[in-house]
Amino acid sequence: MVNMSSSDFDEYEDSSSVRLSCFAHTLQLCIRDGLKNVPYISKVLGKCQILGKCSNQSSKIANALEELNKHISKMNITRWNSEYMLMKSILSIGKNDLDSIVKLTDNPVTFLNNDFMVLEEVVDILEPFYDISIKCQSDTIVTVSIVVPAIVHCITHLLEIRKKLSFCTKLVEQLHVSIDKRFSGIIHRLNLINVERNEPFNDPLYFMATILDPSFKFYWLRDLNLP
Repeated sequence: MVNMSSSDFDEYEDSSSVRLSCFAHTLQLCIRDGLKNVPYISKVLGKCQILGKCSNQSSKIANALEELNKHISKMNITRWNSEYMLMKSILSIGKNDLDSIVKLTDNPVTFLNNDFMVLEEVVDILEPFYDISIKCQSDTIVTVSIVVPAIVHCITHLLEIRKKLSFCTKLVEQLHVSIDKRFSGIIHRLNLINVERNEPFNDPLYFMATILDPSFKFYWLRDLNLP
């Protein structure tokens, strides 16, 4: 089921120190890989950024948003999850209300129907990644034990959501490729492939921590849809 030999445990037990990669940072790199070279997503995100900047500078837009009981999230260019929250906040406004708000800007940007469909797909695709990144910041989560279930969940999510997409299949493909590459140690164990020493996340500790955590144990195997 999972490729983990007894020698792996012996090697771990005999090791004086175990170096663990930063899971949250690696997950962020996967998101960046996924969002690269997808022109229609970049174009829609650019529109969101323009509107977000205008909303911070215009009292008219601020008042209009307040009347709707909505807000537009601020964006931090160093964090992908701020881009996610920006897109999600704009999507939540709805097209009709957004069209009215856009007219209040000095340089109106037009959100087409397809733009909204792209926003919806991107938000749906990235939602589990965002949720996991938030959990990793929580003091109540042991990050090492969440790694394997999180990767399994993300992979299963990508496989399932791809069937429902009209625009963002390339994003899903690039995310999948990046996860396979950046978490190859975990992916290879799941697929019963020998794991090399130089592979990222090759340490069996990730699986051991998950199994020993009462929150996870073997429950995450259900996501694999094994026969």
